Amino acid sequence: MTTTTKKTINKITDELNDVYVPTNALVTYRHMRATQTRNDAWSQALYVESFDIDQKSRKLINAHPLSNREAIVLSKTLYNAHSEKTAFLKPTGLLPANVLYIDPTPDAGKAIWYTPATTRKLLFVESLTIPSGEAHVPALIWKASKTGLTLFALPTDEKPTADTPMFQAPFFNVYGHGPVCMGSVNVRIKRSASLENFMSAWESYFFNSYFSHTIRESPINGNIVLFWQNQIASQEPFPASVLKATSYKVKDLIR
Repeated sequence: MTTTTKKTINKITDELNDVYVPTNALVTYRHMRATQTRNDAWSQALYVESFDIDQKSRKLINAHPLSNREAIVLSKTLYNAHSEKTAFLKPTGLLPANVLYIDPTPDAGKAIWYTPATTRKLLFVESLTIPSGEAHVPALIWKASKTGLTLFALPTDEKPTADTPMFQAPFFNVYGHGPVCMGSVNVRIKRSASLENFMSAWESYFFNSYFSHTIRESPINGNIVLFWQNQIASQEPFPASVLKATSYKVKDLIR
């Protein structure tokens, strides 16, 4: 059994072991005349009653008008739940200049951004015979959701437009059409993650994972093992000439 499988099984087990028991129930009453005239002031004639639930019989007991304290607790609970959902991918200040697209849908949202060419510490498994270390990487286009990452490269630092052609990311563990194989990395993106934290987390997940294998063919024009051995040793700027072209443009990431 792999480490990833064990983690998945443990997570499912933990969720199955979470037991919730009913402790209270709310019953709303509407004035009888309000049921016939919902569009006038009578529609506001509501009365809320709170019941405790007997833990042995599960029967409703101790009926009483909803107290101010109970109403405040309920209001805070609903507000916090709503705030957590609507906080996802919200920027903490002005929209970062490198952000290209945001879809803040709570469960299926995504963001697209780019990063200019820079130096990064790259980690390689021993079997690749590439020493881990600092190296220049090209400008990159990132598309991420809570559960997955897609990555492409750009030949220049110029801010991309919808029609900018994209190139294969010149790394191990990345498919030619962009998806990244995260292997055993335990990706945990909070439901309330801000845009800045979301982008930072994904960049960290990617560059702090070990590159281990190519997928189908070399993602660059040339031998990728020899290329990164030379880049680590020479510390030379990333040569755009090795980037392999694709048929994709930035606008294809939005679909």
